[in-house]
Parts: sequence; C-alpha cells; structure tokens
Amino acid sequence: MEIKTCQPTQAQAYLELCAQIDAQTPFMMLEAGERNLQAPELQAGIASMLSNDDQRIFLAWEDAVPVAYINVSRKPFSRVQHVFYLVLGVLHSHWGRGIGSALLRHAQSWALELGATRLELTVAEHNQRAIDLYQRHGFVVEGCRRQSLWVSGEYVNELYMAKLCAGP
Repeated sequence: MEIKTCQPTQAQAYLELCAQIDAQTPFMMLEAGERNLQAPELQAGIASMLSNDDQRIFLAWEDAVPVAYINVSRKPFSRVQHVFYLVLGVLHSHWGRGIGSALLRHAQSWALELGATRLELTVAEHNQRAIDLYQRHGFVVEGCRRQSLWVSGEYVNELYMAKLCAGP
C-alpha cells in the first residue's frame, strides 16, 4: 500500500473510488449516485488545491488502484488556520487492514507541517468501527449533532470529534 497526493490526472479514479464507497456504506455523507461532480471539473479543482496549502486529497493505492482516501482541508480565515477538517473513506474490502490508520497518520503529518494544532471530523453515531479508529488516534467526542443525517428512512446523530496536536 502506498499513499500519494491525488493529482489532477487521477480525478476519474478518485471519483470512481468515492462512488464505490458511497454505494457500499451508509456512513458517508453522500448516498450512492448523489455525487454530481465530473472528472474535468474535479481536475481543475485538484490543480487549484495543489497551488495552495488549504486542502489535499491523499489516496491509498494498492496494485495501482486507489482503495481509500482522506480529504484534509482548512478554511482560509486567520482565526481558524490552525484547524484542519478530515474526511476518510475506505473500500469495505479493505477495512481492518490498517489503511485508515495510515491515512490518518499521513494527513496529520501534512497538517502539522502547516501549523495544525487541531484536527476535526464528524462520524455517524452508529459507526462504532470508525469511532474506535479515531479514538485510537487520539480523537475525542466533543459533541453530538442530533438528527443531523437522514439515513435509510431514519434520523441519525453525528458525533463531532477532534484531536489537539502540538502547536507552535
């Protein structure tokens, strides 16, 4: 397994990975078929993203195929430049193989180089596997967004988790 920064030429592979993950699990924000972005648009977005330090998509590759991603972003405002938000997705076939952990470590390392002192994410309250993963990496639950998601005909709570990192 190798982790690399997503390049504009990999936009289609990234979109296909996201579509697979969206279809496999009820834990992601988007449902199967909801992702409307097309590769040319995403290519331009990735190129723009690479020109600054506010966002990166890191892909985990296995046998020349992406199997997981982590999107790391921060807002461009001075009061929150130290806060990075994470979104992690792993193909179901690759759960339990340490790929999520590797991506979290990689994302944290990149964010720390840019002055991060806080990492944030949200997770569906019933996604215990992900909650356990995040807690193993030092994230703690800071709050609950009640009924924030509508999944399979039911409201689902979303946990707000964060990790404080060494600062300057």
